[in-house]
This record gives sequence, structure tokens and C-alpha cells, in this order.
Amino acid sequence: MNNINIAELLMNINEIKLIVISAFVLALVSLLVILFKPVLKDILHIFISKFKNKDGKD
Repeated sequence: MNNINIAELLMNINEIKLIVISAFVLALVSLLVILFKPVLKDILHIFISKFKNKDGKD
């Protein structure tokens, strides 16, 4: 009986770890997207303007 309870406890701990790690990764990715969104928009704008002007002049 004791072994079953310990195994269930370990499985619950692993599930909790998985939830915590996934929440942390989600928060980190969303923070990076929020921080680098203006930079990405500027880079995309530069590339789009380069492709619109065939000679590469602004």
C-alpha cells in the first residue's frame, strides 16, 4: 500500500512540474514577443522597403 501512495505522489509531482515549466515557458515566450515586437516590425519594414524598391534606394 505504501508503494502505491509513493508512486501516485511522484506522478502528481511530475505533473505539477510539467505544468509549472510549461507556464514558465509560455510566460517567457510571450514576454519576448512583447519586447521584440517593435524591433521585428522595423526589420520587416526595412526588408519590405528593399524589395519594393528594386535598386535598393529608399
